[in-house]
Parts: sequence; C-alpha cells; structure tokens
Amino acid sequence: MLQQRSKMAELKAEITEILYHYDPVRLAKLHAPKDEYAIEAGAIVSRLRDIDDLTSLRWMVYDVCKQYFSGATIPVSSDRRYRYIAEEIWEAWHEILNEAKK
Repeated sequence: MLQQRSKMAELKAEITEILYHYDPVRLAKLHAPKDEYAIEAGAIVSRLRDIDDLTSLRWMVYDVCKQYFSGATIPVSSDRRYRYIAEEIWEAWHEILNEAKK
C-alpha cells in the first residue's frame, strides 16, 4: 500500500509537470511556481480509475481545468493542448500500472 501511494505521488508530480509544460491556463507564462498545477494534478490522479480511454481522459482534463479555473481563462475544449496533455498522462499512468504488475 505504501508503494502504491508513492507511485501515485510520483504520478501526481509528473502530471503537475505536464500541465505546467502545456500551460492550459497560462500560469507558467506568468512565471508562476512550477507546482502551480499540483491541485489540478491531484484531482486528475483521483479520477483516473474511472478512465478507460484517451478521449475520456482528454475530457476529464478539460473538466478539471474548468472546475478549478474561470471559464474565461481556460482554452476551449477543442484546444489541441488537451490532447497532448492526455496523451502524456496516459503514457505516464500506464508506465506506473505496468511497473505495479511486475
């Protein structure tokens, strides 16, 4: 159980970096701290169990951004960044799942 928490903390940190890199709300552009997306990353991690495919993950990332930020500050749901964010999260998440199976 402790190892699982450690892996989820690792995944949260990786998702925080992914969000900061793609910067859907332009916080990095405003020179916000690198952990500025940590709360949103935690929300994403907590909802990953309900995700079965990349499209669902993309929509969930959009929903999390919409939940935590003003609608006027986030890109529209069709913005490509959500696809890139979802793809990288999907890859990181499945790497952790594969490690856990070993």
